[in-house]
Amino acid sequence: MTFFVAKGAPDACGPGCSEWIAAEGTIDAGAAKRLRTFLNGLGKRKLPIFLHSPGGLGGQAIEMGRMLRERHMSAGVSKTVRTGCTAGGDTCEASKRTGDAVEADLRNIAVCASACVFVLIGATVREVPPGARVGVHAPKLLGRETEGWRSAVNARTGRYLREMYIGDGLLDLITTVPHERIHYLSRQQIADFGIDKSEFRESPWTAVDGKPISVLKIVIEARAKQRKDYQTNVIRLSCIGPGWVRLSHLRSLAPDQSGATRAVEFAAGDKKLSFSKGASIAKVDLMETGGSYEIRTAQDDPLGFLEAAATRDHIDIIESVSADGVSPPRIIRLSVGGLPKALEQLKAACADMRFLGARNLPAVKPFLRKPSSPEGSDRPQSGSIDGEVPSPAGAIRSLVPRQRP
Repeated sequence: MTFFVAKGAPDACGPGCSEWIAAEGTIDAGAAKRLRTFLNGLGKRKLPIFLHSPGGLGGQAIEMGRMLRERHMSAGVSKTVRTGCTAGGDTCEASKRTGDAVEADLRNIAVCASACVFVLIGATVREVPPGARVGVHAPKLLGRETEGWRSAVNARTGRYLREMYIGDGLLDLITTVPHERIHYLSRQQIADFGIDKSEFRESPWTAVDGKPISVLKIVIEARAKQRKDYQTNVIRLSCIGPGWVRLSHLRSLAPDQSGATRAVEFAAGDKKLSFSKGASIAKVDLMETGGSYEIRTAQDDPLGFLEAAATRDHIDIIESVSADGVSPPRIIRLSVGGLPKALEQLKAACADMRFLGARNLPAVKPFLRKPSSPEGSDRPQSGSIDGEVPSPAGAIRSLVPRQRP
């Protein structure tokens, strides 16, 4: 695992925060010692730390988590992307080792899995933004597969979780998921276990690299304060071919729902954008394992609507929840933070597709692939300790493929 100081735009890492510690990679045998040395080198500077890691050694992770608690630090799950180095490379890696603050952006499409979770929960303040994935599974035995060793590891883990005021249910879950698989926590579990109890979080509008590039925003909100039933809204704008653009809206369904929303529209001032009345339902591992989503596509001119909305203060998602029209609609208010820049990046990347001046574009219905089985989608890719895991953006791309009708 590597550590470096990153610097972004004003409020890049929260209100009044423009610098942070990036922690990325596998937690190896020397990670805790390197982190202590790194933090000591910062002197009195108190910066938040943002994690992007598939996991690693549990003992090292617990030591790192206790280090964060001793220093009353805050931590989050986000990926640090050095400005101009999204593709990586030796120059980008070398710049992280100079000791100077690296110019970077903070991306919410990130993962903290396996042992990384122990680092995260050590922080005094924890932030799991929309789009970030928190994954757990049982520890790898590394050739010491005895019942006594397993009991000792579970006891150590249990003591640590209690020290960090994390619900006992997390240990129960960890011990039931085989190491060869990974379970991504739902927002409900993240709140219930005490990792992040926030009732509302939204990501900025972000241009996500891909072929082609997309603009992505993810919002998580508790439906009711008395019954913390969290809903995820995913908005994705993509250019899918010459003369074609599509805006997709994905809305998570509660276990007792089967697509109850009657109609959805976006509003920004006097501008409105309607979505298809019919919705497709699919199961996909987006942020959590095995979530169900209702998927709709926008009608008319989604790019024109978003360009107009970018000049406003906010956008409202308006959900009609009853067919009789008596019950008031449910409204979710979204920030337009990052939208102007993201749209410019989208248009610049798609310029060669010759659709930038197009308006009144025809609607594009989403074509759904058959979702992969939980067994297949849960399985990490190869790795000696913990494999890198697929991103939410990748899950969205597979759910709403970029195809010209």
